[in-house]
Amino acid sequence: MVITAVVLTCGITVSAQEDKRAAAARKQVVEAENNLNDAKADSARNFEKFVTDARDTIKKNQESIAELKSRKTDAAKKTRKRYDKKVEELEQKNAALKEKIEDSAQVDSSKWAAFKREFKHDLDKLGLAIKDIGVKNTGE
Repeated sequence: MVITAVVLTCGITVSAQEDKRAAAARKQVVEAENNLNDAKADSARNFEKFVTDARDTIKKNQESIAELKSRKTDAAKKTRKRYDKKVEELEQKNAALKEKIEDSAQVDSSKWAAFKREFKHDLDKLGLAIKDIGVKNTGE
């Protein structure tokens, strides 16, 4: 009888400890799910902000390119032709970036960081080229 009572008490104690561990594990699962949902929401907001900022920059580039196209210079015909060609190349690069950002939702999430880094590099490089051609043109 004493042995039965000891076994029964041990069984209840072990069962209570297992219930506490199970409750703690369930709590950790809920916290992990909440953290994952928060991370997904942050990621979606970051993606949308990046795309919106990129679209704004591309639009500003389009405006700058249109301004470059409308500029009239007194340069020689050969120089003007070279200038027009460079402006056209900038316009094509800007259009390619616009298409690339519009298709960015198709980028695999595992490749997003590399896409973002490369896209930002290309966009910054184009911005510098637009500023550079504007400066060179005004100095002619």
